This record gives sequence, structure tokens and C-alpha cells, in this order.
Amino acid sequence: MKTAQRLAPQIAVACVVLIVLLPIRVIPTGRAFAIWVVLLTAIALRELLRSFPPPNRKSPFEAALRTRATTPLEPSAYADVERELQLGLAFADYAQRTLLPTLRSAAAARLSMRHGVELERQPDVARRLLGEQAWDLVRADRPPPADSLGPGLREEEIAAAVTRLESL
Repeated sequence: MKTAQRLAPQIAVACVVLIVLLPIRVIPTGRAFAIWVVLLTAIALRELLRSFPPPNRKSPFEAALRTRATTPLEPSAYADVERELQLGLAFADYAQRTLLPTLRSAAAARLSMRHGVELERQPDVARRLLGEQAWDLVRADRPPPADSLGPGLREEEIAAAVTRLESL
């Protein structure tokens, strides 16, 4: 009903233009009807465009999409370490080839910075500082796992070694 009330004056003006143009015969009748059709088409197009939301306002569909909880697309700063840890816990071979060398590098850096001890050159001192449990994980001569596809390290082992490294 609101649309009809809003469009009634505009359509009335278009009809008045047609009524004025037909009797005075300034232009041919066919052209007067063409002008009238163009006016009605313009009114219809304006109404159609008015039904779309303005560009700065979101449609209800877009608003519903935006309100859903989204997960961040950016990976966390520790995504590589988290993935490495999960794979090291799941597969013994991955732990031996990737996780333990990362842990060994961290231990070497911590020992060197805090105590001036080189992990490779002073293994006895490093072993004493690290403790047996952490040393067993970071030593260079650690034997390969018997079952490379078997389960990896235990989470408690890694947590204890990391806690020990942090305490150095």
C-alpha cells in the first residue's frame, strides 16, 4: 500500500504529460506515447533501485553471514611448533628427525647463553645442568626408535624437558 501511495503522484504526472502532448499535436502521437512509456519505465526503475539496500548498508543475508563466529585465518605464531609437537607425539620417527633436533637446538642455545656451555663440546657439564631426563632427549647419540611408525614421545617427557630448559 505504501508503494502505491508513493508512486501514484509520479504516475499521475506521467499521465498528465501524455494528456497534454496528445491534443496539442506538437509531436506525433507515436512519439508522445514513447515519451509516456519512457517516463513510466523511469519510475519503475527508480522504484526497483530503491528496493535494493544502499552500498554502505548490508543486506539481511550479508548481515547474517557476518554475525557467524569466524575463526581467525591467520596462523598463530606458534603454528609450526604446535604441528611439530603433535607429529612428534604421534610418530617416533618424526620425533627423532624433527622434534628432538629442535629441542636440542633450544637446549644448546640456552646452555650457551646462560652458562657458557657448548652442548656438543662439553656433554658432561651439559648433562649435569640438564638432568638425566632432559639429557636423554637432547643428546646427539640418542639411538633411533625401534619402530619408526610407532607412537612418538610422551607429552610428559617433552613438558618436563621444556620446563627444565626454562629453569636454566
